[in-house]
Amino acid sequence: MAQEFHVFVQDIQEIRTTVFADDTRDKAVNQLKILTSVNGIKLDKNHLIKLQNLNVVDDEGEVLQLIGTSRIDEYSSRKSKEIVLETPSRQAKSITISGSLSYFTPNQQNKAYARIDNFVERSGENFLKEHPENAKLSILTPTELSKLQVEIDKRITKKLEESSVKLSEQEVLDRKLSRRILKDIVRRGTDNRANFINFKIDPSPQNFYSIKVFNEKDQVISYGSASVENLYQINLSEAPTAGSYIEVILENDAAIKQLDFSLENIYLP
Repeated sequence: MAQEFHVFVQDIQEIRTTVFADDTRDKAVNQLKILTSVNGIKLDKNHLIKLQNLNVVDDEGEVLQLIGTSRIDEYSSRKSKEIVLETPSRQAKSITISGSLSYFTPNQQNKAYARIDNFVERSGENFLKEHPENAKLSILTPTELSKLQVEIDKRITKKLEESSVKLSEQEVLDRKLSRRILKDIVRRGTDNRANFINFKIDPSPQNFYSIKVFNEKDQVISYGSASVENLYQINLSEAPTAGSYIEVILENDAAIKQLDFSLENIYLP
């Protein structure tokens, strides 16, 4: 695989955008947008990649900062990957990019994929007991959901009242937003007229690539989600039945291979 794996540049362009620096004036900002393409490895719903550990240096020795979503990429099966950078100095003529791709191949053998059957009557059970990273996923009853709400609300309150650490205005707003989301999740999750599944997840929903619910006809019936801390709620388009099942994809070391690459002397436009 290492010999066949290649990353190459498809396109490079300088983009001028305008941002508002304050209430009275705006500021033009130049960005360098690089479109790369990956060849030599299989990519599909069970073979995914994301960019990691990117380092970009121009020929003047200056390190260029990543902008926006280039800092943290998501797993996907797309062979094209976009990197957005701050523009180098006018003296620079070329740049070099080095980094790695995380090649994620979830399946039952490496325990990154799990199918959970007959889950309707299995609330409280940890569905991921076999996962090597000791992850946990369990369905909450309405009573357990209300109990977890109290625990999370206490943690949010404690963070807001912390005297030893001064929270920024944005951090305060984020915690207040979390509290509102928490109330909405619990309100929906205790409504018998709606179809939701409420999960308790460890360590957090962000560590999971996907959680999908299927009916007995193998049709996806989950279509949206909300989360706060380790509480995760999935919306369902129909009520689950005995034949419904859950598919979970979750990273672990056995399912990921790091592929290093280097793109040298990329000439600037």
